[in-house]
Amino acid sequence: YDIVVSEETFLSEFSGRTIGIDSAFWFQRYYHKVVIDRFPQNMPKKYNNYDVSQMLSLMVSLPDLLRNNITPVFFFDPIERNDHPKADARVPYLEYAPTTTDPEKQFPFIERTTELMLKYLDVDYCEAPLFAEADASKHAAEGTIDVVASNDYDTLLYGAPVTIRKKPYSGTWLKVELKETLDKNDITYRELLDTAILTATDLVSGPHVDHIEEAMKKVKQADDLDEFESEQNSMLRDPAGEISEAPTFSRLHEHYYDPPVSFQSLDPSPPDPDFPQANHFLNSALGLDSDVIDELLCPIKSEV
Repeated sequence: YDIVVSEETFLSEFSGRTIGIDSAFWFQRYYHKVVIDRFPQNMPKKYNNYDVSQMLSLMVSLPDLLRNNITPVFFFDPIERNDHPKADARVPYLEYAPTTTDPEKQFPFIERTTELMLKYLDVDYCEAPLFAEADASKHAAEGTIDVVASNDYDTLLYGAPVTIRKKPYSGTWLKVELKETLDKNDITYRELLDTAILTATDLVSGPHVDHIEEAMKKVKQADDLDEFESEQNSMLRDPAGEISEAPTFSRLHEHYYDPPVSFQSLDPSPPDPDFPQANHFLNSALGLDSDVIDELLCPIKSEV
């Protein structure tokens, strides 16, 4: 936040474009509003042991995108769910979620109900082999999609040209452009990576946590980046604080330049939903009543 160039924007600015959505961010944003506040507490929360609330979040959020003539592509993180439920899970579909220190990353996996509804509504989605933000960013860098929607700044490290982030407690968004950020700080992409590594990322703990400007200053003052990185390798720790497992600058560069991504080819186009099939699934499989089904499907129908 301290070094990026951002400006307020609205979804309407991206009319006619394709947005790759980091699903962990997207469904975490909509979860409480949809499942807790909007729908009856006696609604079924499970379908054959699969969560329903994520699917509800998907359906309620789609009209916002379609209304602005935006073609969405959802990117999911694949994490194996736990075999045994957590007794202290705060929300229903974290019951079998992986144990992780980041609550938002407990929402990444695609639930079967969500996967089916994405198909019925003809919305593209992609399951990343490692990180959704990496997959979405590389598709954006290659031009398959136009923009990445995520609150994870790692999208810049993976080379996403444009990222939109949700401004907290506001209806507006923030647009972050990689080139503008590099130009403002007079740094190269490699120097941005080194600055982030010295500060901290999901993959490494650097010596300048919470002092990113100090880290950037050291990087920019280095006469030889190869030599500088070699000297700083001993200062890196893995995210848990261990030294022995700490990655090196070269390994981290390799990861951000060329992360594991899906081989799925995308050719996004505006959705052409199969509403009868969606209606049948919501009614026959999930047992939702007609009022709830209309509340879910009618706003999507009116925007398609």
